[in-house]
Amino acid sequence: MQLLHSPRGRRKGAVRSVAHAGFTLIELLVVIAIIALLIGILLPALGKARASAQQVVCLQRLREIGVATQFYAQDHDDRIWPFQEGYPTAGAPPNPQNVFGWARVYDPDSVTQIGPGPLYDYVDGVSEITECPTNKRRTISGDISADLASSGFGAEVDFDYTLITGVQGMRLDKEQTLFYIDRESSEHYGQTAAVGRFEIDDGIDTLSRFRTMPMFIEEHSEFFNAVYTDGQWGFTDEVTDRHNKDGHILYKDAVAEIFKSANGDSEVLGADDSSELNKTTTHRDFYVKGSPQLPGRGLPKKFWQLWTLNQQFVNKPNNYGWIDFAQF
Repeated sequence: MQLLHSPRGRRKGAVRSVAHAGFTLIELLVVIAIIALLIGILLPALGKARASAQQVVCLQRLREIGVATQFYAQDHDDRIWPFQEGYPTAGAPPNPQNVFGWARVYDPDSVTQIGPGPLYDYVDGVSEITECPTNKRRTISGDISADLASSGFGAEVDFDYTLITGVQGMRLDKEQTLFYIDRESSEHYGQTAAVGRFEIDDGIDTLSRFRTMPMFIEEHSEFFNAVYTDGQWGFTDEVTDRHNKDGHILYKDAVAEIFKSANGDSEVLGADDSSELNKTTTHRDFYVKGSPQLPGRGLPKKFWQLWTLNQQFVNKPNNYGWIDFAQF
């Protein structure tokens, strides 16, 4: 009698099962939450890295303007750029001291035709060099600006970097001294700017000294680069706060650095409330110590407001380069 056997290892009546791999809904939600958490942690770091990279590029572009300024000075008796003070009367003979600027010139026969200034002869890609990569020559509206045209205005803000009013024509082979009210200091926050001059006794305690003469400022778009697209930094113009609440300054030795200042603190900047005006760092806070008018008269006793002095020289033949002598 032959016995019949079942295949080895198989039990009669056994059911074969198949395992299906996959995530439950809860597991999927946990994974999504972890990814969102990681993104939340990494994004600020990436944002800071991007901002730091933009600041480095901004600093480099300002330095390139500094080098171009030195090249220009070598070709012009060691004097830096002039700036455009205003539009001439159509048909009037141009004043060779005041009719052109550092990056813009205008046609003396037309108040509307504007063309490239001397900067175009010393820098390739002026449109790129004159814009901060963070701001890209925009107003605070955030609208995308067009490339800077070589003739006419092609952007909301023509220049993110502007020439300090009063230093036009400055000689690089002479040493000038500039001081300012440091409103970052709590004791000077709200300090009234002396219109005209500080006497040496109180001015020396109020004013801080720049290590050497500055030439360009990275101007605040709202106060007031978007209002006056003149390539100048003067009167109540402010330093930008786009780089972690700070902006850059360019010195005569072509070194660009962060300049810490009180920026945009006043909501009524430009109004009659002088106490509000004195809470922000503006061109009005810049002072120059003059030289004695006659040899042997000792040290000058006054610090004169750069803006006030500059205005006294407007439309006078010696406006261009007057800072080289500063005898007042």
